[in-house]
Amino acid sequence: MQSFKPFSRARPGAVGLVAVVVVVVAAGLAAVTLRPAVTPAVTPGTPARPVAAPGRPVAPKSLAVAPTTRPVEPPAGSAAGVREDAAGVREDLAARLGDILRLRERAYARRDATVLDTIYTSDCACLRGGRAAIARLLADYAVWCGRSVSVRVERLFCVNSSLWIALAVLRRNAFRIEREDGTLLRAVPAARQRYRFALVRTGVGAWLLGHASLIEELPR
Repeated sequence: MQSFKPFSRARPGAVGLVAVVVVVVAAGLAAVTLRPAVTPAVTPGTPARPVAAPGRPVAPKSLAVAPTTRPVEPPAGSAAGVREDAAGVREDLAARLGDILRLRERAYARRDATVLDTIYTSDCACLRGGRAAIARLLADYAVWCGRSVSVRVERLFCVNSSLWIALAVLRRNAFRIEREDGTLLRAVPAARQRYRFALVRTGVGAWLLGHASLIEELPR
């Protein structure tokens, strides 16, 4: 599978949203890791107000981008097409990520770059890279044969109502890149990789892939 690269999507008002993904998430981390402990002042004779214990980190060490210690769920009714309860939101987002990756595979199999516009944000590097890869396949009269990809979402973190971070494992089988006449150009081995994805949405539109980065190669 061609490696994903950072990216963003195409919606009016959405341009530049993913450009601040890393800043938003980094700001969340800074708020957690750099905030000094503060002991509230207690007026004599007034019971001291209990101070909540700091939250434990929720992301593994391999996850470079993490949300705040307590994920914030989207406000009720804010997600068109997505259920309002926390468990339902996560299930729907995991399903949407699976759909995005299946559509990506369809775009490559059919060499149809227009499909990519439905899954990536407009300023996404994955969108530019996907268009270029499909253009090369067409120029070389090449096709992908016998390729399939599956995804297993391990964790989902809410940054805000328009941005979620997904940690997922992708498994790709071995496949062949051939010319249209059947001539073998390249045999590509199977792979199993852990990725971090940013799912972005503006308004009531569909969730789009705004960023993807490879975390590590895994044993097959």
